[in-house]
Amino acid sequence: MKFASEEINERIAMFSTGKFKDIVSEKTPPCYKLSELDDEIFSGFTRFDVQTSGVTYECVFTPSQQRELYVFLSGASPRPVDLRANFDRISWHQYFNGCCINIEDPTYKLKNVNSGWGGYFGDKQKFYIEGVEDIVKTIQTIYEIANTNVFFISSSAGGFASLHICARNEGYKCLVRNPQIFLGERELDKIGRLSKLDFSQPCYKERLELGDSIVRNKTSKFFMFFNKCSDWDMSNLKQLLDKFGVDDVTRNYYHFGNKHIVVMETHIQEPHNNHCCSFPATIFTRLALYPSDDIEYMLLSFLKANQERCGLQDTVREKDRVILGLRKQLEKKEDEIRKSVARDLCTARLDIKSHGTNNDVEIINLQPNMPVSVTKPAWFKDAAGQGVVVEGSSGYAKLSLHCVGAGLLKLDLRGITKMSAEGKRLPYWITFSSFRINGRELLQHPMDVWHDEPVTCRKKVQHSEDMILEILWHPSSRCLA
Repeated sequence: MKFASEEINERIAMFSTGKFKDIVSEKTPPCYKLSELDDEIFSGFTRFDVQTSGVTYECVFTPSQQRELYVFLSGASPRPVDLRANFDRISWHQYFNGCCINIEDPTYKLKNVNSGWGGYFGDKQKFYIEGVEDIVKTIQTIYEIANTNVFFISSSAGGFASLHICARNEGYKCLVRNPQIFLGERELDKIGRLSKLDFSQPCYKERLELGDSIVRNKTSKFFMFFNKCSDWDMSNLKQLLDKFGVDDVTRNYYHFGNKHIVVMETHIQEPHNNHCCSFPATIFTRLALYPSDDIEYMLLSFLKANQERCGLQDTVREKDRVILGLRKQLEKKEDEIRKSVARDLCTARLDIKSHGTNNDVEIINLQPNMPVSVTKPAWFKDAAGQGVVVEGSSGYAKLSLHCVGAGLLKLDLRGITKMSAEGKRLPYWITFSSFRINGRELLQHPMDVWHDEPVTCRKKVQHSEDMILEILWHPSSRCLA
């Protein structure tokens, strides 16, 4: 027996080759009567038709040694002229630990019916979900799959059919998005005109009372997702909640025994078709395994994650808006980096310290329009005195310096400190073209310096001595090369 992971890997490999598309699009697949279905037919990924009670059901099946069955039913959408089957979510077969089958809605094959809504509603003689039930139960028998391990996954009109099947049977599970539960006069009038059905006849009563059937069922598990941005979906939700005696539609989660309802919020042009809110393929397995007291937490966690995901996936316009926003953020970041690099290349540093006994210096910037940073770091203090670090990137600084205590004033002209990823100091070169104290030039010619190779000037000073410093610098060609 293969492990589930081995089966999934084989499926992913098969789906990645595109081979499955050739099988799915087969124009003349074999057709079997329900009684002819056996394990040989289901031995591999296959496309086939099944006839039961005079109705043909188009199917695609993926086998598994895991005793679980996932059934994908078709949602509403107009079929092409040749009425090819849609096989919604066919690619999901590769992600499930169990047998998978798509069963197309035969309603779309009825003459003059291409209304965009099928719901496996059938005709006057037959409710087409009965044939789906027959096929599912046959597969269950062949693979010895219990009802509790059968899962129906669909949306919209397919959700209508999935809910019906779970409500008519015991122990099934269904996960549906934006399902139609209550067909209003507008929908019934449209479907009736196109399919020549008179919904006032008693034979349609069960098909139209899905809400009551869901409420009555106490053994199957129902997981229903609605989008509050869709008036159609909210109308269905309100009518369903009314069946449970609840008129509060503001919550995002409801729990009625074996029924779980999650309300999402997705703002898109067609909120009923919020494809970005399609549930992850693995959520069903998790729902099957979760203890009942943890399901609410899991669903709410999914709701939060889904809303975050939908923020980036709602529409192409929204995607473009987000991409544009990210591009602007990137451009802003790049601009900040360019400015930061340019600032670093232009930044000069002057270390000043008066060596004596607890000496100090006070600095005042005399050119406010050319700002400088003045700090007194702890590492620059010892018994001789407190040092000052001045940094600026304007290319010119004019400073007033006041000495506290007599001693030897040491001034180091250098570049800023920048470290590499390996922890080595990088040589940011600066060219000092002029350095004057009280108008007297101390540099005989422009000097290139960096942090580890400064130009040092020394001067004896008296207590309370004042002086004016003027410094002129620019980025060094050695750094720009």
